[in-house]
Amino acid sequence: MTTKSFGTTWWGAQWLQALTHIDYDNRLPRGRGYANRGAVTSLKMHGGHIEALVQGSRARPYKVAIDVPPIPAVQADSLIDGLSRDPWILSQLLNRELDPAVLSFADSLGISVFPSQWKDLSMQCTCPDWAVPCKHIAAVIYLLSREIDGNPFLVFALKGVDLVAALQDRHIHIAREAESALPTVESLCSASGEAIPFQVPAEPSDPLFAFDYTTLPELGKTLVQILPAQPIFFPSVDFRATYGAMLQRIARSARRILESPIKEDSDLSWVPDAVRLTLDNQYAVRLQGQAGPEDWAEWVSRLGTVRPVDLPDLPLSVRGLYHGYMAALHLLARGAVVPQIFALPKDRVAIRWLPALMDERVRDLLIQLAISGPLNLLFCRAARKTPWPLGV
Repeated sequence: MTTKSFGTTWWGAQWLQALTHIDYDNRLPRGRGYANRGAVTSLKMHGGHIEALVQGSRARPYKVAIDVPPIPAVQADSLIDGLSRDPWILSQLLNRELDPAVLSFADSLGISVFPSQWKDLSMQCTCPDWAVPCKHIAAVIYLLSREIDGNPFLVFALKGVDLVAALQDRHIHIAREAESALPTVESLCSASGEAIPFQVPAEPSDPLFAFDYTTLPELGKTLVQILPAQPIFFPSVDFRATYGAMLQRIARSARRILESPIKEDSDLSWVPDAVRLTLDNQYAVRLQGQAGPEDWAEWVSRLGTVRPVDLPDLPLSVRGLYHGYMAALHLLARGAVVPQIFALPKDRVAIRWLPALMDERVRDLLIQLAISGPLNLLFCRAARKTPWPLGV
């Protein structure tokens, strides 16, 4: 039994087929409901051994254990040898996808890659239910199928086969593609100067900067349409519609700021002689050299009170931040941004918004900003004691 929430890929659906032909007193729909509402509070996999905690009707969660039988070593070698000789299958694996040809080839070798019935798995639960699988075990299997949807390499890992290492022994390297870890703040900092290839001049070529923002495209609807409606990480609600609505709200807010009138007698007493930004290992911005408000968000809002006519009298670093601020607003107003998830310390995650560099006009804007702005305006500390500059 499959749903839109689970088994959204063919390889994830194959894992659910073990539950297809059984149902003790409506336990499967109830197990699916458990999985959907987050009752599986812990899921750990050690090769083919799966341990989970499922919150049921009692205060203490039930312990679920599932064991997947491994593929015998000789058969596993035959399977890997065959996969390594098929360039199409390898190209799919490089895209973190599993071609159905893998299943056909395994069947020809008499290898069972996926469970065909629930008896193929050893399952236990500490609940008093007599049925196996109970709704708690079913919830874990449903959740496991979602994990497999997002990482087809788990199909082999659960059967005791380290596909990445096995292919590497055959001089085929796919470790980077198999890696699903999020980038860290330090890796983002070290890679920041490589986003757009261009030569940075020794001195800014146009310190006042001029760019026709009307040339920027409206990308919001275009970028949203290429997203799946129900990706693996957001299966219960229409992600495309949710993301699109959020992007529209952000665009409206950016347009309101851009269209707000600026006072003729705006106060510039808060403008420092020079300013520099530093990112710490939490990806939090710290201002150095500022006068007036110390809060970064409040300081940025002050940039919106600057009149273009006042720019020639401002320090170069403040002008650079002003143009970066205006460019960000115009990009947001046109939906010309893409999100990137990255890891923070202590198992936390965050999202940053990047310019949609796949569009040439957006790239032109970023290049002009880079070659016109002040050098070494942004520094990153991350894990180092001494900050290093992120180019411009």
